[in-house]
Amino acid sequence: EIERVRLLMDNKAMVTAQLRDVLTRKVGQLQIPGSYDRAISVLALVQRISEQLEDKNGVAVAERQIGDAFRDWGRWPDALKHYLNAAALFEAAGLRSSRAAALVSAGQVYFAQKNHKLAIETYEKALAEFESLRSNRGVADTLEELASVYYDQESYDRALETFVKCLKLRETFAGKAEIAATLNSIGNSYFQQQEFEQAIQHYQKALVLFEELNHSDSNAIKDP
Repeated sequence: EIERVRLLMDNKAMVTAQLRDVLTRKVGQLQIPGSYDRAISVLALVQRISEQLEDKNGVAVAERQIGDAFRDWGRWPDALKHYLNAAALFEAAGLRSSRAAALVSAGQVYFAQKNHKLAIETYEKALAEFESLRSNRGVADTLEELASVYYDQESYDRALETFVKCLKLRETFAGKAEIAATLNSIGNSYFQQQEFEQAIQHYQKALVLFEELNHSDSNAIKDP
């Protein structure tokens, strides 16, 4: 099937956004263990179509998605290469928010490889971009990633400070699940510093929200 599409692409009239959409849907079916190599082959075709359509955003998105496939496959160096390429492509296209998101993905790979220094540097670049765009969600999510690195380094005071900044932002827009998760992380940071009273207070606040969510889910299941 992939070979048939390659042959179609020799005919410029067949290279359309519709063909790209069909292939993109195919990728969703292949994002499973054992099929990552095929997913990457299809994404390479999607990227080629975007190039022929002179769609810079489409090229960059495909590059990031290839990184996602390599990440899910557990091939960290390949994932990192494609995430960094995607960030550069998004920057060239003037898509700053997408660039920052690609940098966050790269930071996650560095963190998974236990390269704390580069993870922090990459997250800080993304954070600066999101701050300049005044994206509260982007800033909050990146602060959470940064805090997780500090926590893994056992820099619990820095982790706590960063989780608190994340919480203050999330309280302005996020749902109960995200806020509860951040409260729990703050509780963990206090616990590691043996500030048990503060840890318990934050765990209790998180528990209240989790219980409210469970109650809402139960009611939704009971509704006809």
